[in-house]
Amino acid sequence: MKVMNQTNEGKTVEYEEGFWTGKRTVRIDGNELVKIGKKVFVYDEKRYELKGNYLTGVTLLSPEEKIELVRKLNVLEWILVALPLFLVLIGGAIGGAMGALAACCNAAVVRGVKNIVLKIVACLAIATLAYIIWFVIAMMLIS
Repeated sequence: MKVMNQTNEGKTVEYEEGFWTGKRTVRIDGNELVKIGKKVFVYDEKRYELKGNYLTGVTLLSPEEKIELVRKLNVLEWILVALPLFLVLIGGAIGGAMGALAACCNAAVVRGVKNIVLKIVACLAIATLAYIIWFVIAMMLIS
């Protein structure tokens, strides 16, 4: 996942977070920041700290400014993302895996789609598909 944003000074900030690895890279005007801690970076003798993640929203903090790289989700979007997570309660390990995968897909849809109706329909379809796939796998294992 890659996001670009502008600072108050007109600099371009690029944030990239690996889906599978969780590796984070931050670039300002094309120059990659040097990582000195898990969430702490240095660039041009300034210290920057990352707060949050792709699901909760990402903010880059420096002593002078606060740059929102990935916006926070609103209540409706949190509900849409969390719909497949009920599989964790009823589905055991397979349900948990299916629910987590569908929740990640829903998070990507919620962040990528602007139309609210399309966003709701897509998230409901993904959650329904996760429940159906879990049910089919469970029935295959039972029989």
